[in-house]
Amino acid sequence: MRENPDGVPGRVETAPRSARRWLWPFGRGVVAAAVAVVIALNADHTGAFTAWTFAAWGIVTGVLIGGWAIRGVEDTMTRFYLGVVAGVTLLAGVMAPFWAAASPEPTARLIMVWAFVAGAVETLAALRMEAGEAMRSDHLIAGVLGLLLGLAESGAGQSVWGAGLLGFYLALVGVQQMIAGFGLRDERDRDDAGQRSEEAHG
Repeated sequence: MRENPDGVPGRVETAPRSARRWLWPFGRGVVAAAVAVVIALNADHTGAFTAWTFAAWGIVTGVLIGGWAIRGVEDTMTRFYLGVVAGVTLLAGVMAPFWAAASPEPTARLIMVWAFVAGAVETLAALRMEAGEAMRSDHLIAGVLGLLLGLAESGAGQSVWGAGLLGFYLALVGVQQMIAGFGLRDERDRDDAGQRSEEAHG
């Protein structure tokens, strides 16, 4: 580990970020968009469908967020916050198929709790990042959308709206994260072009 060269108090950085780190948020976006399409095309929004859909999305997304935290983030505390988001998302996904048997509450309640916790932690992670830092605004948007999903799911109850609200949230996050991934890729390409130019003139 090494101290942040900018000398920002409380920020400790680790190894350099992966050159392909853009694939992690892009993958998160693709998975969210794909599940949103599945929900939109399926009219049978039962509790079981909602549970299994959320489970599949949560497990894959938890892994992707964890990969981003490890390979794409340098600051130790930001990595910790995003690791919590990854862990909570993965845990909620694993719990979802067994929720109906273990609790009298509908799956929407599990989604609501996950959305509030993950949304709040991702928002905190974004707020502690420096202004202008890559993915800061994207984490902030995703975190706030999560909090809004929690509010919406709190009123869904036993209705079929639980899956529909999840699908709407995933559609928004999917597009936003894919755009964020492309932005990171373009940033990497510009940095590479600048480095090649410096070497050519050096």
